[in-house]
This record gives sequence, C-alpha cells and structure tokens, in this order.
Amino acid sequence: FGRGGKRRLAGKHPGPHPGIPARARAPRAAGDATLRLMSLNIAHARRKAQHQSLLKDSTIRRNLELIAGVLEREHPHIVALQEADGPSFWSGGFDHVAALAGLAGFPHAFRG
Repeated sequence: FGRGGKRRLAGKHPGPHPGIPARARAPRAAGDATLRLMSLNIAHARRKAQHQSLLKDSTIRRNLELIAGVLEREHPHIVALQEADGPSFWSGGFDHVAALAGLAGFPHAFRG
C-alpha cells in the first residue's frame, strides 16, 4: 500500500490478507453454488483519455488500481477482460492482465 491506503503496482506487497485472494474472502450464503462471471472492457486502462499512448505510466497504473478495486468489490470467480493490453509502447510496457490479477488477488490469468 502506498500513501492514503492505495495499492501500488511497483513492488510486491501481500495486501491485508496474505495468501488469501480477495474473492475467497467474499461473504457467501450457506450452500451458495453460484458461479459469478464478469465481463469488463477496461479500454486500455485509459479511462476518459483520448488515447492510451498519451498517458503517463503512473496514470495507467493508477487506473488499473481503480479497476482492481471494482474486481475486489464484485468478487467474481472468473473475469473476461476486453481491451486489456500486453507489454507494448502504449501500454506502459507491462502486461495489464497480469497486473490486474496481482492487484485483485487472482492466482491465475491468461492473456490471449
């Protein structure tokens, strides 16, 4: 956690519950066998900017932290992301899917 309790992508921090993914901590009703799926277009983590190549790396990372907050709040079992970038010039040089998986506590991720 950085200043103000916000998560940072830089460095590795186990979070408030080390070793327990956020979605595993979600309250569940007894006998709840519901599979929660989420489909989310993250729009290259640009929010309202015209184009992701115009954003600073720190802005992209902060936007991904906000998206991770949505994932933690909704507690999906499976997430399908659209417009999630891999390492490239305009993405800040890092894999957005892997970053979100780490921030939101998902032990597995695949970008294809």
